[in-house]
Amino acid sequence: MRPTTALLAVGILPAALALPVVTRAAPSPHAVAPRVSSVALSGVEARGLASVSGAHRPVLLSAQTPTTRFDLVAVTWAAGSQARDTAVQVRVRQHGAWTAWEALGQDDDGPDASSADARAQASGERAGSESLLVDGADALQVRVDGAHAPRAVRAELVDGGRSKADAALPELGASRAASSASADMAQPTIVTRAQWGADESLRHGGPYYTGTPKVGFIHHTASTNAYGPGDAAAQVRAMYAYHTKVHKWSDIGYNYLVDQYGTIYEGRAGGIDKNVLGAHTGGFNSDTFAISELGNFQTAQAPDAMVESVSQLMAWRLTLAHRDPNSIAHLVSAGGGTSKYKAGVGVDVPVVSGHRDVGATACPGANLYAKLPAIRARVSQLMGPMIFDPVVSPGKVGVGADGRAVPGQVAVSARTSDPQSWTLQVRDPSGAVVASSSGATTPDSLALTATWDLRVGGQQAPPATYALTLASTSPAGAVRSYDTTVTVGSAALTPTGAVTPAPPSVPAVPEPPQLSVVYTSPGKRTQSGRAWSTTCVDYHSTHRCAASSMSSAYVRDAKTHKVRHVTAMMFTGYGYSQPWTSAWDANPYATTGMKTIDGRLWLVACNVPSGPRICTVQVRTTVWERVVVHHAGAKDTVRFRQHERWKPNRVYRLFVNK
Repeated sequence: MRPTTALLAVGILPAALALPVVTRAAPSPHAVAPRVSSVALSGVEARGLASVSGAHRPVLLSAQTPTTRFDLVAVTWAAGSQARDTAVQVRVRQHGAWTAWEALGQDDDGPDASSADARAQASGERAGSESLLVDGADALQVRVDGAHAPRAVRAELVDGGRSKADAALPELGASRAASSASADMAQPTIVTRAQWGADESLRHGGPYYTGTPKVGFIHHTASTNAYGPGDAAAQVRAMYAYHTKVHKWSDIGYNYLVDQYGTIYEGRAGGIDKNVLGAHTGGFNSDTFAISELGNFQTAQAPDAMVESVSQLMAWRLTLAHRDPNSIAHLVSAGGGTSKYKAGVGVDVPVVSGHRDVGATACPGANLYAKLPAIRARVSQLMGPMIFDPVVSPGKVGVGADGRAVPGQVAVSARTSDPQSWTLQVRDPSGAVVASSSGATTPDSLALTATWDLRVGGQQAPPATYALTLASTSPAGAVRSYDTTVTVGSAALTPTGAVTPAPPSVPAVPEPPQLSVVYTSPGKRTQSGRAWSTTCVDYHSTHRCAASSMSSAYVRDAKTHKVRHVTAMMFTGYGYSQPWTSAWDANPYATTGMKTIDGRLWLVACNVPSGPRICTVQVRTTVWERVVVHHAGAKDTVRFRQHERWKPNRVYRLFVNK
């Protein structure tokens, strides 16, 4: 359980960071420790009833409570103790005056249901409202309506701290206006985590990465617009502390934040230009990124400086990803947050979307959402001519008996924003061009397919990792090229002078006796003290079996949310028996190692690295476990929590036909 009051430790970062040239000496940026505290709330303060309205008497109404300075407030309570219709309102005193009452609903933002952040948040013992950013308030009053007051209600307050270096940050944002359109869009000026004073000791776990972004989501923080240019960094720090210390996430949820003056801030750590998995758009964090605007744009207009910065940031990230800001992308929900779509449901959304497009929320506010068409148009203008949605297939090629690439071809498909002339070049590890092709797109056909026949010097390509570059020219200006690689065999590309890092060690995979027999042969049997039942069917040269075993597990009822114990024959996984071909030596499910496939972590162990072999495959799975908490002199408490474990998933028995 989190302490009632906590002072977060300060972690000092190196101060030798580049800042813009100014006429005065700028203070060096440094880590600033936010301060998280709690105020216990209970009862109904009679004198405060005059300040509330509505047909119902509140079940909790605090007095106007003076506090230390804070930049963020949220209301939490013991998990599971709130009524279905619980409604929370808060008002604060800032700059000597009380604000109007603000409703605090369910937190709109959040991680995907199966992510590490979601599991960490679910393991906590408290639930609560969304947060509200304020401008250095020093008093609060809280109202709760509903059937009854939740238990152990607290106001969570976060003071983002102050730094003299904050005053220099708006000058970085001011330089944004000078940026010009470029086909190879340069990175906009972004205030780094070190510059806004992130205390990196608050982070835990991660960063985690996802695939090339398909969609950029626009959010708002639904908070105060009454903050000055030098105050935004404190709000970013406060949100960072709230997400990590109260929600228990590994880091701040958003990839980027933008204040109303146009200053851009780096959000979640892991690399400004990297595909970092965030906790921003529940159900749709994979293969996406998010930009959150500091302010409430349901009630106010988004300033031009903010909209321009959002457009430039969006243009840069979509340029890196080769995505068309005016097109539609297909995403599949992972569930979680306020997603409008259950896990597994596919949905088509604009590449530049608002949170409300996939979430049951008003975010990013009616006024900012209304500007999305204009933002898309500006992003397209900034990006200039482009190669969109490039795909290479296949990315890995097996070798034949002669040790060279099997016959076939590699195709790079894409489309261009306008008629362009293109060239595909293939380079070997030394950098020498070993193959090339060229062509052009036309107004009637903007799609292109460039191919490589997997031949080098008149022969099939030897094992290596080859660099492919699809370059293009347009009458409208320069075009950003697309770079990718294709691996023939198991070789890896090592630049001259570089040292190949040692691969991570692969944990031993426990294998029950005769596991391959259990998974690949029909019948009922007992192995490792468990009853197994396997049924099989033949598909051409593939013999596929489905194995079930008598298993004991805890499952959570979707309606009651109660965890119950189940013992039954449960499906365990598939087994495959089929002829080995060289293509299997590049198949991720049949090559030893730990790897991420379709967003899940897999562990593969084969008895030999290539050729005919048996491979056992496990997947990292979240399961419920029963925990008994012992209390001195009192009855033990039984709780349930989720944890991760390796679970057998399939077995491949690859053999040679005789």
